[in-house]
Amino acid sequence: CSTKGCVEKSILPTTRIPALLKPVLPGLGDHVANAGWMITPDVAGRGIGRRFAEFVIDEARALGYVAMQFNAVVATNERALGLWRSLDFDEIGRIPAGFRHALHGPTDLVVMHRML
Repeated sequence: CSTKGCVEKSILPTTRIPALLKPVLPGLGDHVANAGWMITPDVAGRGIGRRFAEFVIDEARALGYVAMQFNAVVATNERALGLWRSLDFDEIGRIPAGFRHALHGPTDLVVMHRML
């Protein structure tokens, strides 16, 4: 992980998960964090996503961000939506048909937000 804003954590002994942690907008929006990563389906349901999400939230707080926002949670990804809701994120909007899902066709993107 050599990119500015990249944070990384070992969750499993053989797996390091990188995420890009950055402002949601430069300048006047740089107090709100945004991050992105994916957990592979073969390790889903083992708490890895939750532990990594908690790590990224803590990192954002330590870096001085006051809120965190995810701009593109695919509406059919119930596991991700459930995780963010359980970590006190609220749905603040949707982008209608913002994702071309391979199985479901045009699918909404959900914007999630929480104060840190």
